[in-house]
Formats: sequence, structure tokens, C-alpha cells
Amino acid sequence: PDARVLAGGTAQGSYTLEVSHLAAAQTVASRGYGGAGDLVGEGQLTITFGTIAGGPISPDPAKAAVNITVSATDTLADVATRIRASGSGLNASVAQTATGARLVVKGADGAANAFEISASGPSASGGTPAAGNIDYLAWDVASDAGRRTASARDAEFLFDGVPMTSGSNTVTGLPGGLSLTLTGTNAGAPTTISFAEKSSQISAVMGDFVSAL
Repeated sequence: PDARVLAGGTAQGSYTLEVSHLAAAQTVASRGYGGAGDLVGEGQLTITFGTIAGGPISPDPAKAAVNITVSATDTLADVATRIRASGSGLNASVAQTATGARLVVKGADGAANAFEISASGPSASGGTPAAGNIDYLAWDVASDAGRRTASARDAEFLFDGVPMTSGSNTVTGLPGGLSLTLTGTNAGAPTTISFAEKSSQISAVMGDFVSAL
């Protein structure tokens, strides 16, 4: 873990920190294909960003949806490349698994960075998709079937007993210009961070800060 005072900060004395959850990114794995070179079908994938809280996505109006155009000759590996190059902040790769080659898409940390994938175009099934239909790559909460392997969430912690959240595990905006990098949880076992008076450097971190985080 890392704790520091930003330039111009005034943090001094002692603070308690109890982390219940780290910020995390949503990860979705597609249904299986025969291999990374399989054709996925012509059409368009639309990736919508927002918050998912037990139901359909609540789109974030400040974050534009990303459209991925897929040609009739594009493979599963090509789609991964196009998603990575989209400037959306998403990472994508093809994983070889026991159930076949799967497109794995991962977003950025934070609850507001959840996403859904819709599909349309000439190869869309119009019903129950199979490999070769562009909508075989679609994902939403209603059709999840265990394909979401990790959910987007914010970090949750108590700072000096005050409940706080952060969309990132790098936390700024704390009293006195203090910045924290959260690397683990210590629910039920708060730790103490101590700073020397009139110093911008951390002077002592209790031993359990290292062991718990």
C-alpha cells in the first residue's frame, strides 16, 4: 500500500483506514467459438457504458457508446483488436478455454464503468443466436448466464470512521491533501496511518497496515 501527501498538502497526525471493498472492473466472456480465427458474422457491436445495479444498465449520458463495425471476413481475434483500438478504455482478448475460444472484454475500475454489448446487422439471428451470428457476441444482464466473470464496483472504505467510496483504488481528495493507493481489504481490522507534524512524508505506518492491505 502507499500513502502520501500531495504537493501543498497539510496532512499530519493520525488517521484510521478500514477498506471493505476494492474498486473493480467488469469482465465479460463471450460464448465459446471453435477458435480465435472463427468468423463472427457481419454487423455492428454497440457498447454502452453506465451503472448496473441489479437490473438493466443505467447509461451514462456523459460517456458516448462505442460502435464496432464488423465485416463478413472478421474473426473473433479481429473483434478483440477492434475493441482495443476503439479508444473506449476497454481491453479485449481471446481466451482459449474448456468451452472454446471466448472473447474476453474488460472495462475500467469503478461502478460507473459497467457496460453492455448489443449487436445488429445482416448476420443477426433475430432470435436464438449461434456462432456466426453477430448477436452471439451480445451481452446484457438479462442474458448473462454466468458470462459476467467480474462486476464493476467502487472502492468502499472508512477513513477516520467516515464512509467513503472511490471509483479508483487511487484515492485523492482526502483531508489535508492525503492520497492513498488501496491494494487490499481489512474489514473489521482498521489500521492507523501516522504523519509527522509539518512533514509531507509519511513518518510511520503501523505494522498491520502492511499486513492487512
